[in-house]
Amino acid sequence: MIFSIILLAPFLIQAQVRVGLVGGPQWASVLETNNLSGWDTEVKPYYSAKTGAHIGLMGEISLGNNFYLHPAIMYSAKGRKFYKYDSLAVNFKDTVSAQHTLNSNYIDIPFNLSYKIPLSKKKAVALLLSAGPYFSFLYNGNRTSEIRINDTATVKVKSSKSDLEPGKGTDKYKTSDFGVNARAGVDLGAVMITGFMSQGLSSFYTANYDGEFKHRVYGASLTIWLNKAEKKPAPKAVVNTDTDFDGVPDATDLCPTVFGDTLFHGCPADKDNDGVTDIKDKCPEIPGLQKYDGCPVPDSDKDGVNDEQDSCKQIAGLAKYNGCPIPDKDGDSVNDELDQCPDTPGSVENNGCPDIEKVQQTISTEATQIFFASNSDKLTASSWEAINTVAGILKNNPKLIIVIEGYTDNSGTDVKNIDLSKKRAAATKKALEKSGVNASRITTVGFGPQNPIADNATPEGRLKNRRVEIKIQ
Repeated sequence: MIFSIILLAPFLIQAQVRVGLVGGPQWASVLETNNLSGWDTEVKPYYSAKTGAHIGLMGEISLGNNFYLHPAIMYSAKGRKFYKYDSLAVNFKDTVSAQHTLNSNYIDIPFNLSYKIPLSKKKAVALLLSAGPYFSFLYNGNRTSEIRINDTATVKVKSSKSDLEPGKGTDKYKTSDFGVNARAGVDLGAVMITGFMSQGLSSFYTANYDGEFKHRVYGASLTIWLNKAEKKPAPKAVVNTDTDFDGVPDATDLCPTVFGDTLFHGCPADKDNDGVTDIKDKCPEIPGLQKYDGCPVPDSDKDGVNDEQDSCKQIAGLAKYNGCPIPDKDGDSVNDELDQCPDTPGSVENNGCPDIEKVQQTISTEATQIFFASNSDKLTASSWEAINTVAGILKNNPKLIIVIEGYTDNSGTDVKNIDLSKKRAAATKKALEKSGVNASRITTVGFGPQNPIADNATPEGRLKNRRVEIKIQ
C-alpha cells in the first residue's frame, strides 16, 4: 500500500487529479489450452472459477472533453479451483473426491483510458466506459490439495500445500504478466461503482507438458474518492503597457502602434474624412459611404457602372444600357446593335435576319408530306406532322406571310378540280390556324390539275399531284 501511494504521488500534485481507494470481489479462472488426451472431457469440466478479492489505489487524470486516464495499483487474488467427486466409489481405497486450488496473488497495474457520459446537468453523475492494458507482477501464492480416499470402513483425508516457485522452467510461475481489461459503471461523484473484466495475453506458467495458461478475471469494484479534482489556478494578471503612449493600454488598443484617440479605442479618428471612423472604416484610405462601411459604392461586375445604377450587377455591361450587356430582343444571339432584323430571329451569318431561301426550302420540303384523299379535301393522318412543323417555322418567324397553292390530279373535270384544289388550300390553311398560325398571314389559291409534279397515269403519281405548295411572299 505504501508503494502504491509513492507511485501515485506525482499525480496528486497536478491539477485536475483525483485519487481513491478501490476494492471489491472477483472471480478468477485460468484459460488452459493443451493437447492432452481426454482433457476436454475428463479434466477441464471440473475446473471452476475461484472467488477472491482486489484492493488498491486508483487515480483519475482529466484529459478534457470527458476523457480521463485511470491508472491504478492493486493487490489481486487470482487462480482457479478443481473439484471432482466420485459418486460410484464403493471399493476400498477408492478415491471419493479430489480438490486442488491454485492461489496466485499479483500486484496489478492497469492504465485505462476512460470516457464519461454525463447523466446530469452538473456532470455529478456520469456513465463510465473504460479500457486499457495492465501489467501484473507475481507477489506470492500456493497450491493446495485435498484428496478423500476410502480406507476400509473409514474415509481418510490427505492434504498438501506448496508455495509457488517463481522463475523460468518446468513447474515454475513467471514473475510478470500482462493483458487487457475493460471496465464499465457509474461515477456518482464521491464514489464510483464499476464492473470489470481482465484477460491475460501471456502464458504465466510452464508445465511439464505443452500448454498455455492465461488468467481471466471478472469482478466488481467500489471506488471511494479521497479528494476532489483541483481547478487550474487563475492566470496571473498581465501588466498593462501602452506602446504608442496614447493613453489606451495595448490590451484594448485596436491600433497599439499608432497614436490615436481614446474615443476610437486608440485609433486615429477618420483619415480619409468620409465621416466613417477608422475603427469601423473598411477602406480607411479611400473616401466612401457609411452604408458601405466607409468604402465607395461597389461595382461587382467591374464594368464601370456602380451597383446602385447597375441593373445587371453580376454581368458586365455598358452605361447606356444601365450596366447590362447590349440587348438581344429576338434572342437570336445577334445583339440589337448588330441585328438588322432586331424583332425577328435570324442567323448570325445573315446579320440577325432570317435566311428566306433556307426557310422556304424547309417549308417546301415539309409541304411535300401533306396529302389528301382521292377526290377529297380531307388531309391524310400522315400529313399532320408536316403541318405542325410548318406552323412552328411560321410562329418562330412572325413576319413571314405565305400563300398556299392547291392542286389536284387529272381525275374529273377541270371545273370540279379547280374547286377541289381551292378547298385543299383552304383545308391546309385551317389546319395551320389550328396549330397556332394567325389567318391574316395566309392566303390561298387553287390551280386544279395544272403544273403536275408526277405522272397522273399511276396511282402513286396522282397521290403526289393531290398536293399543296406553300410559298413565302
